[in-house]
Amino acid sequence: MLGAAALSLAVALRAPLTVTVLGLLLFGVLHNVLEIRYVAGRFAAVLTGRFLALLLALTSGIALCRLTAQWWPAPARLAEVAIGYLILAAGCWIGLRGGWRLVGCAILAVAGYASFSYPAYHFVVLTHLHNLVPLIFLWDWASRIPQPRARLAFRLPQLLWIIGLPLIILVGGLDRWISATPGAAARFVGDGSRLIAAAAPPDAAATIGVRFLVVFALLQTT
Repeated sequence: MLGAAALSLAVALRAPLTVTVLGLLLFGVLHNVLEIRYVAGRFAAVLTGRFLALLLALTSGIALCRLTAQWWPAPARLAEVAIGYLILAAGCWIGLRGGWRLVGCAILAVAGYASFSYPAYHFVVLTHLHNLVPLIFLWDWASRIPQPRARLAFRLPQLLWIIGLPLIILVGGLDRWISATPGAAARFVGDGSRLIAAAAPPDAAATIGVRFLVVFALLQTT
């Protein structure tokens, strides 16, 4: 897994735009299908009845927001943020017990305030958090490894490539090897400025934007 991460890092540094575009084309649908398959199998006992119907209704609401965003961008984005937090609140209510429910609701309240105050940042954070989902799945899967040392030996590399490498990239530790030229992706994204803007915080400097794009390319490909 470290070898795969090293290979992905090399190509993400030298051609982040190409890796992002081709990665989405080649692995985007498969990525989502495998995520849904894991969640549906792992939490089959929970995803039933009214809770499943509620999740389907809420996720359909998000799809509707995406469809209407071209006509009413601001209301659609705010509605999507609200529905996203409703999904998280439903998950906390079902998955947590006792005082942990209050803790979960408090965290969601703080995060929700930040999201509604700065919706543009919300979607950037959501874009990158989505690429951290494999860490949650791998961490959960590792709990089935009976030997503590083997479990630790599996989890540490995941933290290295999913958390460690992106942090090194974001602080500029690998800037000397980064290339932002569009390359083979130019026919799809032009100079890549819109894609870089989608991966980076609003009003970020060009260098910071490219770093965020490299992180996205690395995580969504590995």
